[in-house]
Amino acid sequence: SCRVRPDGSVELSFDVDGLVIADGEEVDLGGILEIEGRPGTALSEWADRASAGRARPERPQPFGWCSWYQYFTQVTAKDIEANLELAAQHGLELVQIDDGWQPSIGEWSGTAARFGATMASLAEKIRSKGLSAGVWTAPFLALEGSPLALARPEWILRDELGRPRRVMYHGDWGGWVWALDTSRDDVLEHLGEQFRDLRALGFDYFKIDFLYAAAMPGQRSGAPMARHEALRRGLAAIRDAIGEDAYLLGCGCPLGPAVGIVDACRISEDVAPFWTPRLHVPSWPECSVATANAVEQSLRRAPLHRRFFSADPDCALLRPRDTELTPAERRVLADVVVGTGGFTVVSDDLSLYGEAEWALLAQMGEQRSLVDAPLDLVDPLSATQLELRGPSHRLEVDLRSPSSMLAFDR
Repeated sequence: SCRVRPDGSVELSFDVDGLVIADGEEVDLGGILEIEGRPGTALSEWADRASAGRARPERPQPFGWCSWYQYFTQVTAKDIEANLELAAQHGLELVQIDDGWQPSIGEWSGTAARFGATMASLAEKIRSKGLSAGVWTAPFLALEGSPLALARPEWILRDELGRPRRVMYHGDWGGWVWALDTSRDDVLEHLGEQFRDLRALGFDYFKIDFLYAAAMPGQRSGAPMARHEALRRGLAAIRDAIGEDAYLLGCGCPLGPAVGIVDACRISEDVAPFWTPRLHVPSWPECSVATANAVEQSLRRAPLHRRFFSADPDCALLRPRDTELTPAERRVLADVVVGTGGFTVVSDDLSLYGEAEWALLAQMGEQRSLVDAPLDLVDPLSATQLELRGPSHRLEVDLRSPSSMLAFDR
């Protein structure tokens, strides 16, 4: 943390996660960078310097469909198949099956009883249409009482009293969720086996979620390491299992430890079929699911695009029905999805689209190559008026209206 004292001096403190540093041993705490100039320019320079060229080689931006924001945890194989047909007809390149397919959190083989098909059969159907097959998992979690948690209690991260480290309570999943201890070699072996199996089924796009669980404070029973090292170790095991050619999207992830391992990383809160926050921790509405939050966070973190990784602003929601988003709000979200680098995935029942929605989606797909470059945020300190600039485009968003303007250089 950093604190400016009344006399103008700067005080820095570092949390080393309880690691014991032996006499004569050195621990790298990172460098201190001082940048002068306008805030926007400084932010871009910091992102360039902080990534230090460690980002993975650039991959084309996705252009696809995800099941989550229409079907949530109740998705079925029939939902996937119905949208696959429309996705293929309209030139999408990816179909990603999100949360709801798995037997339980922590079990990434088989499917839920109500799902209606095997993952192997769905991957085959997606690939037969010429599309990439994508799958969602939460690899560092285990549901309390799940087969994994009961069979391997030693794999669970512990709190200061030796109890399983609770990550969250999730009613749709069935209760409390615990974190896996990625400092352990046997946990990494388990993760590798799970992801090699999914890769063998035909999936080549992996959205891995709730990754912060591996970096939770706790008692680790493997080799001593800082929390960020435990997270990076888990991410590296997954990358090794799926191979360099598979696409890896991190979500719910501390950003720095993911650099060089993931191809893309979510940079925002979840979008939603409504604009303003609903349920949230008292005094923290900006930390809750809402499209307004996702839009603002995506804009403020857009300078990370192609410096740290490909920036994922979350899904576009274009459907004109079964939503509370107004036409203006849907347009702002679409402009932000394109203008922050072009990572373009929609998450609607595609049968709800009319000519206007299909035309907009086609336009978004065509614009991906025009915007896919490092971006600069003109004034990061502005509360409501944000402007992004790239080599060939400019995006202006008024968060109050909301309204947006996406312009391209001719």
